[in-house]
Amino acid sequence: MRQGSAWVGIILVALIAGLAGGVVGVVVGLSVSRRVAPPSPLPVRRPSLSAGVPKSGRVPGGDAVVQARDLAASAVVRVDVESVISRGLTPFDWFFGGPEPQVAHGVGSGVVFEYEGRPYVLTNDHVVGGADSIKLRFYDGTQLAGQVVNTDETEDLAVVRLEQAPASVPVAELGDSDNVRVGQWVLAIGNPYGLQQTVTVGIVSAKGYLRMGENLWRDRIQTDAAINEGNSGGPLIDLSGKVVGINQAIFSPTGATVGIGYAIPINKAKDMLYYLVHRGPWIGVGALLTLSKPLAQYLNLSVDSGVLVYQVVPRSPAAVAGLRPGDVILAINGRQVTTAETLQTEIRKLKIADVATLTIDRRGQRMNLNVTMGKIPDDYR
Repeated sequence: MRQGSAWVGIILVALIAGLAGGVVGVVVGLSVSRRVAPPSPLPVRRPSLSAGVPKSGRVPGGDAVVQARDLAASAVVRVDVESVISRGLTPFDWFFGGPEPQVAHGVGSGVVFEYEGRPYVLTNDHVVGGADSIKLRFYDGTQLAGQVVNTDETEDLAVVRLEQAPASVPVAELGDSDNVRVGQWVLAIGNPYGLQQTVTVGIVSAKGYLRMGENLWRDRIQTDAAINEGNSGGPLIDLSGKVVGINQAIFSPTGATVGIGYAIPINKAKDMLYYLVHRGPWIGVGALLTLSKPLAQYLNLSVDSGVLVYQVVPRSPAAVAGLRPGDVILAINGRQVTTAETLQTEIRKLKIADVATLTIDRRGQRMNLNVTMGKIPDDYR
């Protein structure tokens, strides 16, 4: 019993320490909560850019920044969210008929893109996760309801379905973030502080795995284009008008913009679109922890590298395959994994119904488990 409680304690300490260290100095546009509903069938549409704006990425004449903004702006939306926050009952609530629900409001940004012939909005998880109501407002004043399809907390990405979207809804062209160069000009479009469609200009100041906090490193594009509260989820675009990143956060000791902003590379988002739109592949591991030597020694494990399984969702593909809390995942389909992030990346390369072989260590015994990739249940939170 002592070992079990200590085991849980050290994992909780490690998780809390990781989270606390990860957010030092990092300011995210806004936070609301998590996940709503799955996608429902939509008629196939072929959205295009607004009339008069060619999809080739060329606009005759004019300033390069103006041209780039004109190509992308019609597909950028303001995201207004509402989340109902419940509070505990008090003696007065019993007397006066129960507590009044409290509603949290948030404003962020998003960009419309096309996937498998349908329009969706790409934004941040921290903007729409857990929202009870989403309104999407276009630059021309058009307002549509939105519904979260799926989110990913680790990469802070979310896909929102447009309700009753017209066939002519404008979409942005997703570029290639691998071709982004340090020093090139970029634009950030969004709705900082609720202001409608502001544009800021700067350069790419760094790219690759960057330090976003005390213990938080992520593959990001760093820019000095001003990113403020409400810019979260909006696009970072190049001078051809293509989306090269999704704006996420700033690094600041004061909470205000100091010229260090971060965007999620669009290629990372594109790699996750199947998972975000189709709500899978999913194996049903509720929590994963990158194994370190000190933690392995404390838990008296036989390996000191891999991904420690902390929780397995009942009746999930992982549970059916026989994966247990305390197992250490060493490889997937023969590819070694040393961090929770790399394991998730490898899983996201698969499709629903694919079978993956997990090589695990269970208290010194090495074995292989075959896991059939599933879909996130509609009621899973």
